[in-house]
Amino acid sequence: MNATIWAAIIAGLATIIAAYITVRKHKPKSKNDDRTKVSIPNSQKTNPQRTSDDSPLAVLSQQLYQCTILTSFIPTWLMAENRFDAIPANASDDELEIISTQLLQFIFSSIEDHFSAEFFKTSYDKIPTIEAMIENFRERIQDFYKNLQSATKSRDLMKISWGAVLKGDLFQLRVDVLRIKEAAAKLHAVYLAEMVSISKHMPVYKK
Repeated sequence: MNATIWAAIIAGLATIIAAYITVRKHKPKSKNDDRTKVSIPNSQKTNPQRTSDDSPLAVLSQQLYQCTILTSFIPTWLMAENRFDAIPANASDDELEIISTQLLQFIFSSIEDHFSAEFFKTSYDKIPTIEAMIENFRERIQDFYKNLQSATKSRDLMKISWGAVLKGDLFQLRVDVLRIKEAAAKLHAVYLAEMVSISKHMPVYKK
């Protein structure tokens, strides 16, 4: 299933739970409710400035959404990258051609095209630890793209650059993405458990 669609489903479920709780909190009082008035300490009152967007449940739904994007999308990127990572340091002429064309296109798509939506055009502000990891990856892959472009000027330069620098840099990009995937998966499990816990403790009201 498409990563964005799956993430939207998770976020949708969280939003439904948040909406249900909001409705219960604002359920109109019956006439009998006015017979006994209880003074509520200020410390226990709901902050009037708080909106549904910054409520704990709303934040949790966004965290789940952002983690789901990464855990669903990254395996596809890794599968595409794997074929280039398998090229040896002493690449043949045919393999150098693949590096100069197909790898260059793959890295471009990671920055500007097919894979850019998840890596560059999505905010991960609700999971700051992972956001910092992604920022590091963004800088690294853009530097790699510039170096790869420079190496395509000649076959000899590409042969030297691939064995000496580029292959190692590509592998480091893979390591970065694997670490992001692992961190996102761990957080996703934590957030999902919190969501399940909240749903279990939701009161059941009969009409």
